[in-house]
Order: sequence, then structure tokens, then C-alpha cells
Amino acid sequence: MFRNWSYKQKNTSLLFGIICFSILIYFLAIQKTVRLYKDHKFLNEQTNYAKAAPIKIKQYEETLASLESKAGNILNMPELEQYELLDLVSSFCKNKGILLKEFPLATIHKRGGYNLESSKIIVEGSYTQIVELVYELERKIRAGKIASLHFTKKIDRKSRLHYLNAVIHLQQVKTTNDESL
Repeated sequence: MFRNWSYKQKNTSLLFGIICFSILIYFLAIQKTVRLYKDHKFLNEQTNYAKAAPIKIKQYEETLASLESKAGNILNMPELEQYELLDLVSSFCKNKGILLKEFPLATIHKRGGYNLESSKIIVEGSYTQIVELVYELERKIRAGKIASLHFTKKIDRKSRLHYLNAVIHLQQVKTTNDESL
């Protein structure tokens, strides 16, 4: 039967047979190998990712800690009322010899379930005493975040004495029970 065919027909049928045989070999043997190779590669990537997980967790925790320290962990601060804050500031000023010049009522800005109370404190004293007050308010008492601290130097012309005034803007975030805001 093949003897009657021309070389062109023989080569075409040989090529067709090779292609069919290659497809048959791929589906019976090579396809499983390729799939297993892809699975192996994927699992190796997952294993490497899992090995690096403790390092990533540590980096994320450090990043979170630095962000919380920058933010002053403002939402976990104790909520002081205006009169409690006045009492704390006035007792500190009395102990350190700082003159508390003004302590007006706090301005309140309402957003969502939170109130942002901004208190303005004006004091007069030496630089170190005022910095101690600011440190006491923000770090020890944790009364809120110092949003602004502005120093001004004034000179009394008659007595030729220098006075250092500071305007401290203290902000507190307080949660509200009213959810209709």
C-alpha cells in the first residue's frame, strides 16, 4: 500500500503521524510533568514567602509602633474634662513658679463619633519651666497632643525685665455616645 505512494505523500503522512504521536505523548506524559513543575514553582514561592513572614511581621509591628508613637496614641489617652485640665495645669504652674495668664474655654469640633477639643493655655515663665509643663501635659499626664507651641519674648520698658510667654494649643480627641452626628 505504501509502495504506490509518492515521496510527497509518504512525507506528509509521516509528518501527520509524528504530530499525532507528539500530541498523544504530551497528553499522556508531558502534561502531568508541566503541571507538577508549575505547582512546585508556586509552592516554592509560597514557602519562601512563609519563611520571610516573621521578618515581615516584625517590620510591620515596628512600623505600627513608630506610627503610634508619632500619633501619640491619641485615641487611647484619658479623657480629661476642662476643669480637670485646669486643675492639673494650675497646680503644676504653682509648683514650678509659672504664671498662668489665660485658660479660656476649649473649642469643640464635632466629627462622626468624635469630638476634637482644642484648649489654649497662655503661660509666662522661663523656657525650661514651660518645656517641663509641655512635657508633663503631653507625656506624663497624657492630656492630649500639643498642636502648637509659640514663644514670645516681651520686655517691660520701665523695669527692663524680659518675660517669656508661651501659647500652648492642646488637642484632645473624645468619643461621643451620640451617633447621629
